[in-house]
Amino acid sequence: MESVRYLARRLMMLFLIVFGLIGVLFIGLITYRPTPSGSAEIPPARATDEWHPRNILTEWESAGPLVRRGYQLISESPQMMGPRAEDPSNRYTGNNLSCTNCHLKGGTQAGSASWVGVASRFPQFGGRFNRIGSLEDRINGCMERSMNGRPLPDDSEPMQAIVAYMEWLGEDLPAGKEKEYEGYAPIQLPERAADLQAGKGVYERDCALCHGTGGQGI
Repeated sequence: MESVRYLARRLMMLFLIVFGLIGVLFIGLITYRPTPSGSAEIPPARATDEWHPRNILTEWESAGPLVRRGYQLISESPQMMGPRAEDPSNRYTGNNLSCTNCHLKGGTQAGSASWVGVASRFPQFGGRFNRIGSLEDRINGCMERSMNGRPLPDDSEPMQAIVAYMEWLGEDLPAGKEKEYEGYAPIQLPERAADLQAGKGVYERDCALCHGTGGQGI
C-alpha cells in the first residue's frame, strides 16, 4: 500500500513538472517578439524596382497650388495658354495641341520624352542652338516650334508653374530609374532602302489627321 502511495506522489510530481514546462513554453510563444538583426536593412518605402512616377490626380491636395497650376497648363494648353484663352495676353501657343499630346500621361510615360527627372538634367548643351541652355530654354523651344507660338518669359507665372510641376515629378526618383525616364524609346532602324509608297500609306493613315495631307497642319 505504501508503494502505491509513493508511486502516486512520483506521478503527480512528474505531471506538475510537465504541466509547468508546457505553461512556460506557451507564455514564451505568445510574448515572443523577434528582434531584427543588427546587420539586416529595412527596405526603403519606395524600392527602386517598385517605384512608380507620381500621380498628380491622386496627390492633388498635397502637390501645392503652383504644381497644380503647372499640370493644368500642360494638360489644357489651348484653354490655359493657347488660342482658346480668354485673355489674349495669355495666348502663348499657336495651335490647339496640349503638351501632353507628346509628353504622355502628364509627362510620366517612360519612352515618350518623360519629364520625370528632367529638371536635374539642366542646364545642358543643346545642339540646335549650339550653347548651354536652361530648362526654361528647352520649354520655350517647344513653345516656339511644336506649339507654333511665342516664348514664355522666364519669370512669368506659367513658366514657373510648368517648371514646378516638372521638378515635383522627379523629387523622389531613384538613381537607378533615371535612364528609364530619359528621352525616347530606342528605335531599331531597318537595314534596307526606304519604301516611299509604304511611308505614304502610313502617313495618310496615322499622320494626316493632324498634319494634313500635304503636311500643312490643321
